[in-house]
Amino acid sequence: MRFHNDAMQQKLVAAIAALGIEHWVEDGYLCIHERDDEVVSCLREAVRCTIFPVWHQWRGGAAKDPSLYERYRKYMAEHGVRYVEEEEYGGRWFLLSKSDDPYTWGVEQFVRP
Repeated sequence: MRFHNDAMQQKLVAAIAALGIEHWVEDGYLCIHERDDEVVSCLREAVRCTIFPVWHQWRGGAAKDPSLYERYRKYMAEHGVRYVEEEEYGGRWFLLSKSDDPYTWGVEQFVRP
């Protein structure tokens, strides 16, 4: 797992180390044992709240069309939308404030039920 924000990544590593959870870093990714996944998940949520007290993760259709990541980055840069990228288990997400609604940005078309 990796936050693309060094301060957030360092906070997460420090919290994990403070609890004595065995971990290591490979190619910039924080690695843990599966047995520690739930507690580390809780720590990640706490770190996320240091940036956005109320947040959500977004990737839209980018899992199927990776070019959408760049289109979202461009939109957010042009409109001053704060975000942090996260990667885990081969997936990438944008951490956003709960008030940000990517459905309304026009980056991709959605069919609403």
